[in-house]
This record gives sequence, structure tokens and C-alpha cells, in this order.
Amino acid sequence: MYLILKPEARENIDTIEEIVLQEGFDIALRYHIGDWTSLASKLYLPQINGDAIFAGEFESCLWLTNHFFGNNAAALTLEKNGELKENLRLLNTLKSRIRKEINREDNNFRIFINLDRVYHRRKYPIGTVGRLGIESHGAIKLEKDGRWDCFYFKYIHVPDPDIKNYEREQNVLKKEGVLNSPIPCDKWRLMKQMRTLVYPSGNLK
Repeated sequence: MYLILKPEARENIDTIEEIVLQEGFDIALRYHIGDWTSLASKLYLPQINGDAIFAGEFESCLWLTNHFFGNNAAALTLEKNGELKENLRLLNTLKSRIRKEINREDNNFRIFINLDRVYHRRKYPIGTVGRLGIESHGAIKLEKDGRWDCFYFKYIHVPDPDIKNYEREQNVLKKEGVLNSPIPCDKWRLMKQMRTLVYPSGNLK
């Protein structure tokens, strides 16, 4: 099994690893992902092709993530005794706990974006057309016309609890070479200390 730390997870690596261990998963190896945008587009391809609304929201979210946090991510391979199907279900429960706890720490950090101001390769039927105000989201009052959508960062990705989808995503990771070069422990410690998912170059002493 695996869990992917998205670019926005860089400030919360310790918290995420601690929760993973608390929930009975062992972290086997860690791998650097240098192009999260490209990999994510392949992992989420069925949803992108099957749902135009999802596709537009996905593209906007990738744009925001890259803008604020960069494009580096990391994959953690996990181990746990038991049947795969049940462990995938538990992994999704783990995902919900991680997101809830980090969102609580970040005070539910959200971004409101006018999609009319973001370049898209294609036009998607997304966003709330009209004036963003306190009644539409209950968080802020911003009197601006536009095609608005609200985003919050989700920090991690895990496969859905479906064996067929899990196998497809595993094949994507293998095909894209994600699982070819594990991060050495000393470099991972440095990355956590620096709160970064950028792989450090050079020799460490």
C-alpha cells in the first residue's frame, strides 16, 4: 500500500507519519516525487475523463498547489498485517483522520478563487456564477462578481478502497518510476527538519 504526501503537506510531515504509525501501519520506504502535477493527472485520469466538473476543479487545485507550495511530493509505502481490501478501507479512514487533524491545526485554511481569472486549457462548467458573499460560504464577505469556487488543501492521497483501482494506481507509480529510488533515511530526516519535500542534492555529513 502507499500514501502520497502532496506538496502542501511539507509543513506537517511529522504529524502525518505519527498518525500513520498510531493507526497500526508501518512505513517501509519513502520516495521523492519531482512532478506532482504530472503524476496526479495520471492517478486521477478516470475521474478527469468521466466528470467535467471534477476536471475543472482538479486543474484549478493543481494550479493553486503549484503556486503556493511547489510541485514536489513524496510517496510512502506502507505495510500492515491483514487482508488488502480491509487495509485499504482502514487507509481511507486514516486519510480522514489526517485531514481532520491538520485542518484543525491550520484553522480550516481555504482559498476563494475567481475561475474567470485563471487560465484553463479547456472550459469547464464549474464555480458559482455570481457574487461571492457571506451567505454563499459563511466565512468571508467579499463583494466581487465572478465565477467563484472554494478550495481547501487535502495534504495526502491514498487509493480508494477498491482493489481494481488500487492495482491501476500501483501500476501508474511503477510506470512513472516513482518506486525506483527510495529516499535515504539521512536525507529524509533533513527534509523533515527543513519542512520541505524538495529532494536535497549533494553529500550529507
